[in-house]
Amino acid sequence: MDVEFDRSLLRVHINYNNFPAKLWRLINNPQNDSVFWCPNGESLIVDQQRFEDELLSPVKEDAKLFKTSNFTSFIRQLNLYGFRKVYDVPFRDRNRNLHKFHNPYFKQGRPELLVHMKRLTLSNKAKMQAGEE
Repeated sequence: MDVEFDRSLLRVHINYNNFPAKLWRLINNPQNDSVFWCPNGESLIVDQQRFEDELLSPVKEDAKLFKTSNFTSFIRQLNLYGFRKVYDVPFRDRNRNLHKFHNPYFKQGRPELLVHMKRLTLSNKAKMQAGEE
């Protein structure tokens, strides 16, 4: 995964090894077929079978990207960073292997929004409820 952020676009500090940054590099990597943008760029789609084969298989060199070999653990990470599953019945009926997720701070062409993505912890949750985040 050699896709990098255009650092000149960012005026804020982003940890390039955290989950949202890794996901950003993955989804914008033209060699990746398992995670991709919805046509409107507002949500992402995960092809579960391809994701498991390409990124979670222990024999693949990129298998350690998300430090898990379990798809459910990857979904848990999405949820901890504020992604919510989009239940789009016509979309889902066409392919049960595809899962759509949305986060208001994860949009195509907007890497500067990543700075707003925080892992949900008890402390962060309390701050968000108090309007501090």
